[in-house]
Amino acid sequence: MLAAKLFLIDKQPWEIVCRILNGGASHDYQVKRSDLDAWMSSKYIVRSLAYSELYRSNERICEYLLHGSMTGFPLALPPEKRNWNSDQAFAIQLRYRHGMHLDQVTARMSGRLTKSELGSLFDRCVNEFPFIEIVRRLIRDLDYEKSAKAQLREAGLWQRLVFQYHSHDSLAHREIYERTCGAAGEAGYTITLAMLNGWLSGGRLSQRLVVRADKVAI
Repeated sequence: MLAAKLFLIDKQPWEIVCRILNGGASHDYQVKRSDLDAWMSSKYIVRSLAYSELYRSNERICEYLLHGSMTGFPLALPPEKRNWNSDQAFAIQLRYRHGMHLDQVTARMSGRLTKSELGSLFDRCVNEFPFIEIVRRLIRDLDYEKSAKAQLREAGLWQRLVFQYHSHDSLAHREIYERTCGAAGEAGYTITLAMLNGWLSGGRLSQRLVVRADKVAI
């Protein structure tokens, strides 16, 4: 994973990646370019790297929407051209940093922004999410054997993301859908609200994704 992030995300030359990984004692195994090629085509590495890139906490999503500071993924419009006013910026923080639902934000913003205005604002934010572009870049950068898209299309990756947003971030089903549907579609996998409800009802997904010491969940 370290090699994959250095090589594919940070765009370091393979010689530098090997030098970093080989920085231990001289009698340790020395990583070669052939090792990097083998690792980059590993299904486990591809899906694990995809998960680490696609999962974005509430804090990081809010920071991205307000300031465009998520490394490697510029906003469709830079911050200075988005023209968030103070009320809009505050509403974005309530929604995406603090996880408040639309009705809660509407009550908090009473007299400043209407529910309709907030709905339009949040629709705009969803359209600016980076997830589709992340999948496009992953497919482009990981496609060593022309199989990256097929690997990203497997259900386990998306179920793991849904589980994280549900269990760790306590997002509503609609909000999870907004963060996963477009990206999954870009990889050729379909996610619907009915599917999410089925996965998350009765703890079905948590039972399926229990991580044992000898098994990788995704």
